[in-house]
Amino acid sequence: MSGWRTKRLSASTGVTPVEDPAAEAAEPSAQIVDGKIGAHARSLLPVGGATSAPSVFVLSTPRPDSGTIAIHCGPEVFRQWWKAGIEYERTVIRIADEIRKAERAVERARVWIPFERRRAARALENLRSRCGKELMEAEAAYAPVRKEIAGRLSLERWMRQRRVIDEEIWGWTKAAREDGTVVVHLFRHDVPPSDLDQAATAGRPRLSLPQLREVMIELGRTNARWDKAALAATERALAGTGFAALWHKEFREDFFTGHSYATGPVTGRGNSSSGSSTGGTGGYTGGGFFF
Repeated sequence: MSGWRTKRLSASTGVTPVEDPAAEAAEPSAQIVDGKIGAHARSLLPVGGATSAPSVFVLSTPRPDSGTIAIHCGPEVFRQWWKAGIEYERTVIRIADEIRKAERAVERARVWIPFERRRAARALENLRSRCGKELMEAEAAYAPVRKEIAGRLSLERWMRQRRVIDEEIWGWTKAAREDGTVVVHLFRHDVPPSDLDQAATAGRPRLSLPQLREVMIELGRTNARWDKAALAATERALAGTGFAALWHKEFREDFFTGHSYATGPVTGRGNSSSGSSTGGTGGYTGGGFFF
């Protein structure tokens, strides 16, 4: 949990073991900000040759650009989560360390000394049996906390996605090139644009994402240019979901090509209605999204 000194293993494992559990502070280093605490899952070392690694939620002080989702949490609940995570992680690390030592004892047993390897193997078997029960108890104790945090993270992700989709934060403006073709600039009203003059966004209609999509289709997808600052802010807000993935989920079409995967026309909220898959706006299969 927060405050433990760690070292990073190879990128292929994605596991962060703890070097010194005794160095854990008596108080959490993370702080609640505006009634929220940051939370993300971290994998621990697999125990005793297990194929899957146990996980614990790391709680951190919310920061706007950290990429970690912050969830609602009061001081008392925060301390309960923090304490439960500390106890669970310490138990897992201690058990893993004990089993590793017993496994080394088997490997180092001298074959020329009668029964030494057999005794070491029996000790390892007994240890695994005892630790298995202890690990199950630790898992049962932490499971409700893990479930609660995961549920709040899921709700927060959903709320962020709905804000990107439903709130009227999007806008568009168009400009003509020298060759007479039209460029449609897509931006967010709540994010200073990076690819066009902010004065060009003043007074423009405020749209939801489905409404903006309709504008793109009407004016031509190939003419669309997304403002990079708007996309970057949206990616940060979605915290790992990805704007292209959200677009695909909501509209059932590829964000980059506009190719439709819908079985029927797409309504304003991305739900399929009856009718031909090539009818209405949901049947559009050509064009593309340019940056």
